[in-house]
Amino acid sequence: MAGAWSTTYPSRGHAAIVFITLSELNVTKDTQSLLINPCQHNIVGLDPRGVKPSGSVVDCWPKFPEGRAQFETLYYPGISNGSSTAIGTQFSAADIFGTACTTTVGGSNGTAAFVGTPAVVRDMLTYIKVEKAETRKFEAKLWYYGHGLRYGTVLGATTAHLFPDHVDRIILDGVVDAEDYYNLGWESNLYDPDKAIDSFIHSCYDAASVQNIGSRLDTLLEDLNPLKSFPNLGNVLSSLELGDTTAYATAVTSGATTANPCNYAISGSASTRTKVINTLIKCLDGYRGGKLENVHQFKNYTDILNSQSESFGEVWQNNANGVTCRSFEVTAPKTGRLDDINRPILDTRHTANPILFITTEIDLVSPKRGAHKMSSIFPGSVILIQGSVGHTAFASASTCVLLAANVTCQPDAEPFRAP
Repeated sequence: MAGAWSTTYPSRGHAAIVFITLSELNVTKDTQSLLINPCQHNIVGLDPRGVKPSGSVVDCWPKFPEGRAQFETLYYPGISNGSSTAIGTQFSAADIFGTACTTTVGGSNGTAAFVGTPAVVRDMLTYIKVEKAETRKFEAKLWYYGHGLRYGTVLGATTAHLFPDHVDRIILDGVVDAEDYYNLGWESNLYDPDKAIDSFIHSCYDAASVQNIGSRLDTLLEDLNPLKSFPNLGNVLSSLELGDTTAYATAVTSGATTANPCNYAISGSASTRTKVINTLIKCLDGYRGGKLENVHQFKNYTDILNSQSESFGEVWQNNANGVTCRSFEVTAPKTGRLDDINRPILDTRHTANPILFITTEIDLVSPKRGAHKMSSIFPGSVILIQGSVGHTAFASASTCVLLAANVTCQPDAEPFRAP
């Protein structure tokens, strides 16, 4: 066996094992022959600590679903411009999260102290060292594909930062600005959402010759969060314009109901723990970053987001969740912190083999500037741009991605047009 491809998908709170076992990689026979020879490689789904099957269970409300429901009811439904009291309400609700999590999983010995990204990197290193011993490989080197909702690329960049000599093949798709991530900033994601909306308007118009799409969309976006899938977005918008909210409600909630203590007793608890571990990993990794200590600072932060994007700015805080870290007290061991060697994430690293960074032309939450920034600290790395709209190259398939580098690839199909 030449090596094992490890992958994380799609983020801190979602299971890569499920992604692999359900064959969602959608690796065709042609793709296998070009990228992954099934006779030479294993594909290993890596779930970071605390995520789905990986232990330990990190739950801020282990036997108190009513507390979790209270927090989510106060915190998640709000948007920064929703009302004159929205920012204050959300800021106060963040304290509920921090207080609960400090009590149950915080401190230096709580389970949350051991789920940081540098610790996960060392888990990966342990794996490849075991593989070396079992397969009698000459060197312990990592083959890694980081994909999905940003975290996979942070994990890959951190691996290359801490252990550059162990890099064999690393591909990072949908690249987040790791400096912004570790600073608990979440201020470098929203440069493209409005461009994506404009692209949706133009592609919809080109396909259907429907006029006034822009003004109609502006009206609907007052209370609509933009969605990734253009055809699905078109169906949702058309239904909303006719007064039918069913398609919209299904799309934005995946059929789930609003926060209710009764929903968390058994089946709902796993999905809500996903949000918790996602946020806790951010807080732990960003322990050196600037916490939002008061409402004024929080207001300034939301103003920055709104200035970056009219369509996503007011809801991005509900994804970033940086404010929830303000009351959370946790201390990771040295092996779980990035600064155990006192070198920042943007220090230049010469990896044993070049890293391939992949980005789309317009990415809603991981703009291509992130790929350029991270590539600049790894001499010899390559950036491949796919000329499409969407989060990661998986959003719009292109066989060009499998065949070339240092080029801008075009997608195989355009929105609203059959391939």
